[in-house]
Amino acid sequence: LGAEFLKKALARQASLRLHEDIREAHACKDVDSLKELLSKVHKVSFVDAQVVLEAQSFLIGAIEMELSEVLGQLRRQGKRRRRVNAITEDAEEEGKEIISEESDSGG
Repeated sequence: LGAEFLKKALARQASLRLHEDIREAHACKDVDSLKELLSKVHKVSFVDAQVVLEAQSFLIGAIEMELSEVLGQLRRQGKRRRRVNAITEDAEEEGKEIISEESDSGG
C-alpha cells in the first residue's frame, strides 16, 4: 500500500511539474519548448486539461502566424518572379525587333 501511494504521489508531482513548465513556456511564448512539453503530456497520469488546451491554442495561433508569414513571402516572390519574367519577355521582344530591323535595312 505504501509503495503504491508513493508511486501515485511521484506521478502527481511529475504531472504538476510538467504543467508548471507548460504554463511558464506559454507565458514566455516559447514555441519550441511548448511543442516539446506538450508532446510529453500523454506520458503523465494527471492532466490539467485547461492548461493543456490553452497552451495548444497558443501554439496553434503561433503556427498560423508563421504560416501566414511564409505565404506572404511566397506571394511576394511570385509577384517578383512574374515581373522579372515580363521584363525578360519585353527585352526578348525588343531584341527580336532590333534584329529584324537590322536585317531589313541590310545591316
